[in-house]
Order: sequence, then C-alpha cells, then structure tokens
Amino acid sequence: MSNRVYQYSAKDYRIIVGGFSISGLYSGSFIEVAYDETLYNKILGCDGRNTRARNISRAGTITINLARTSPSNDVLSGILLVDEATNGGVIPIFLKDSKGLTTVFSLSSWIREVPILQDSTEIERRTWVFDCSRVNIFVGGNEWRTGTNVRIGTRGGENPVNPDEPQVLLPPEPEF
Repeated sequence: MSNRVYQYSAKDYRIIVGGFSISGLYSGSFIEVAYDETLYNKILGCDGRNTRARNISRAGTITINLARTSPSNDVLSGILLVDEATNGGVIPIFLKDSKGLTTVFSLSSWIREVPILQDSTEIERRTWVFDCSRVNIFVGGNEWRTGTNVRIGTRGGENPVNPDEPQVLLPPEPEF
C-alpha cells in the first residue's frame, strides 16, 4: 500500500493570455481545451478491414470561464476591442497546473466572440472562447508528497531529491 497523496487545487492553475495573468476563475468547471478534430480518423473498408488516417491539424479551442466580478473580464474585453479595431488580437495563451505536468499553449489564438452577458441575483459566469490555429496539449498528472517536497519535471538525470524514486521527464519540446 502506498502512502502517496496526490494533490490538486484549482488555485494552482496559471493562465496567461496575451501576456496578462488571468484571475477570478468561475467556481466549478473553469477551463476546457479540445482539438477541433480527432488525431486519427478510422476508415472501414467494404472488406471489413480498418484503416486509420492521420489528421495533422492541431487547431483547437480553449474556453475559460470567469466570474462576472473578475477584473480579467476587463483585460479580455480590451483585447477584443483592440482586435476589432486593428485585427491585432492574435495572441499567445499559456495554461499550466503548477502542481502537475498538465500544460497547454497556443502561440496564435484569438477571442471568437463577445461572451453572452447574463446577470441575475447570483454570480454569473463569463465564458471566453478562444480559437487557436494550433494548440499544444500535454495532459499530465499531479505530484505527490510524502513529507518532502519532491520536485518533478526536471529534464534528464536522476531524481535530484530522492535517487530511489523515478525521474519524471517533461514532454518533448513542441515543433513549430
């Protein structure tokens, strides 16, 4: 039986949009990332054989849900206004779970549309949808602790904290 305790907290997510740190995330589901198309398409021949065809598109969508009270709504509205006025709203996005290896980034993304504005007696959410010409997604786990601060994610070599534990390597650098 393992004494490992894996940890996750939404407050450990770092979200950077166009160089601005995003805060005031909506309670509950606050991030959704998906590719527009599957990695492979299955093709079934008339003889019953399956073939798969690779889809090289890595275009996708990043959705960020903010509370209506978040000051980041002001930042994103400003980016959208600049885009409407100048077509200069193609920006990078970076998402990182700082207690794990999950990492998402896109160097060329833009706000798809103005969020639906809905108010009530509750704190409503503002859903910001970004289209990405290419999004890189690494779905990782989270670190564990046994009383020591185990550092994961270093590149190469032995585990610098505990040589008896396996070294967790970062994913390879993306190609652009």
